[in-house]
Amino acid sequence: MARKKQDNQINNHQEAKRLYVEEGITILDIATKLNLSVQAIYKYRSSDFEAGDDWDRQRKIWVMSPSEISSLYAYSLKRLLVTVDSDPRMLMKPAIADAITKNIKNLQRIDPRHQYMGAIIDLIKAADQYLGDYDEKLQDTMRKHWDKIKNRMVEALNKEHIF
Repeated sequence: MARKKQDNQINNHQEAKRLYVEEGITILDIATKLNLSVQAIYKYRSSDFEAGDDWDRQRKIWVMSPSEISSLYAYSLKRLLVTVDSDPRMLMKPAIADAITKNIKNLQRIDPRHQYMGAIIDLIKAADQYLGDYDEKLQDTMRKHWDKIKNRMVEALNKEHIF
């Protein structure tokens, strides 16, 4: 009998989390639906939070739009690249180098605007390097404008529904 009660509590806990995260149901409504006390639901959420399982963060992720998911993916990849930048020897490990390459390709598949943005940034960097080699005065002037140019290009691509 004790085993059945424990299994029931585990199921209630999992279902409460699912309803909160995936369905966006309030704690009061979850308690009513599962015939549990509000305190029990708060206890589930609190104990999970202490264990590193944040229902509120997961709930925000669950309702993200595809572009928000893509941005989160890009952010996570950038954090990895910052780590690699601090220790470039990490790239000598084939698994890490391969994972970075695959993640970049996945990001471009998920959201092609990252591919366009990469091309825009590469073009700006190449232009800046060219000016550094041939016209440093113009390079200094243009450095004030590169970010604005990049933003205008993104706006133009958005208006053309390329992204």
